[in-house]
Amino acid sequence: MLIVTKEGSKEILSFILDNDFVLRLYVNDFFPDSDTIFKDFEEPSGSGYFPANIVAKKWDIFKNNSGFYEAEYPVQKFSFAGPMGSVYGYFLTKFGTEKILWAKRFSEGPFIIKNAGDFIDIEPKFSLRD
Repeated sequence: MLIVTKEGSKEILSFILDNDFVLRLYVNDFFPDSDTIFKDFEEPSGSGYFPANIVAKKWDIFKNNSGFYEAEYPVQKFSFAGPMGSVYGYFLTKFGTEKILWAKRFSEGPFIIKNAGDFIDIEPKFSLRD
């Protein structure tokens, strides 16, 4: 069994997050798993949707209450210019590729975008479990 030390968790996070990513939404009723690939997701089109660039240097890596490190990124606001329908979750790809690093289906969703001005806020987070 692999053991991640508290000290090592910071180094591992720094290494992993020293890349640029793209945060994308998906609108199909899909439950991501470890076999998920890019083509499994249907990204929104129109209504002012654009994926968000996640820049490596903006991650905040900090020690949590258990002494391990985790990372948070500033909130990304997706604003819509008109109806979009249901948005089920988001996924991250490495910048310039279709390689999916992680995905999350909204536990409190889907969010239904009905009007211009509707928005979804996402605060990307990443941690290593002890």
